[in-house]
Amino acid sequence: MPKIAYSVGVSFTHSSKNFELKTKVAWDQKNYFEHFSIKSTRYEWAIDRKCGYVSFSLIPTLYIGKTHRFYFLIGGSYNRLTKYLFVEKQFSNGQLTSNYVSRNASEMLDNVFDAIGGCGYLIYSKNKIEMSVTLQDNFGITYVQNESGTNVKYNTLQINISLKFIR
Repeated sequence: MPKIAYSVGVSFTHSSKNFELKTKVAWDQKNYFEHFSIKSTRYEWAIDRKCGYVSFSLIPTLYIGKTHRFYFLIGGSYNRLTKYLFVEKQFSNGQLTSNYVSRNASEMLDNVFDAIGGCGYLIYSKNKIEMSVTLQDNFGITYVQNESGTNVKYNTLQINISLKFIR
């Protein structure tokens, strides 16, 4: 379950009247939190994962309508794991019994490829500044090099609010 995520990066855009091609380089921080217990016992676990990725994306966007305010996007991204922290706490009868911390990223995905799709609306466009809101879906599939050779699939739905400065 996602706890919180943020992204900081630089984007370069080539635009025409109703088409845009955006490339982006960013650092993404993604945090995941899991809490579970076994009901027949009094054992609980709390797991917190913090992952830092450098991501590269290419996203073509098509604007539609008379005012070109609505748009659809489809593209892809490559994400490389650069930072990892894993914290696991175990509890018995409400008391902390174990606290395990690891920076070993071998259990996480080093390379992740995402297919990106979404739609959006241009809220404000004036004086070389644009503001838009985008509903975006990231679907990732990656082959993990381990004994079982598993394919990992995940789906992330996000809402982006962006500010664009035009020169």
